[in-house]
Amino acid sequence: SERSERSERSERSDRALFFGGTIGAMWVLRSFLALLPMAWALPEVPPCADIHTWHNVTAFRGTWKAQLSSINEKALFYHPNCTEMGAAPTFEVVGGKAVASGSATFGFKIAEGDTFDVAYSLTLVRSSAEPLHPKDGTVSTVGTVGTGRERRLFKSMACSYVIAAAGPAQPDVRAEPFNGATCLWERNEGVGENYQVDFSPEDEDVSDTQMI
Repeated sequence: SERSERSERSERSDRALFFGGTIGAMWVLRSFLALLPMAWALPEVPPCADIHTWHNVTAFRGTWKAQLSSINEKALFYHPNCTEMGAAPTFEVVGGKAVASGSATFGFKIAEGDTFDVAYSLTLVRSSAEPLHPKDGTVSTVGTVGTGRERRLFKSMACSYVIAAAGPAQPDVRAEPFNGATCLWERNEGVGENYQVDFSPEDEDVSDTQMI
């Protein structure tokens, strides 16, 4: 009869809606579950206990000598292998050399008795004196050649960072460039701050001219 046919069509439609809705819900759930590891994954850092923050220090160009030092209260610095670096550690930063995944340049640990008035410095001084792209394989010098007064390049470029925090996850970093250096830093959420240094080839040429 017409009534039973209408009832059968309605039942088929209900089944289609049920299965369609179930498949749609399953797809949404599957997508959500697939995203959970990404949302909950912790940043890769060295497996050291009680380290407050981890930091990478890199350079785009040049070779730089870096030094860490406490300014106010006691800052503790650690290698990525979990050993302490000492009171005023130094290390070399080579242009274009990245920090390996899951590692870091140094870790910072809050010493017993420290408050949010703790502060430390990171200073990088450019130690390489080579030109960026020498055309003839020679090293640039300043001064009059043959007088004995010439020397390679110019006064050292440097970046000095004063690093503190106004509170939890509130870094307060001041960067001061010297002699044409470019001093950059960025927040790495949930890990710490990263620092990058660079310089412009044009600045290098200007420095050479000024020193002649």
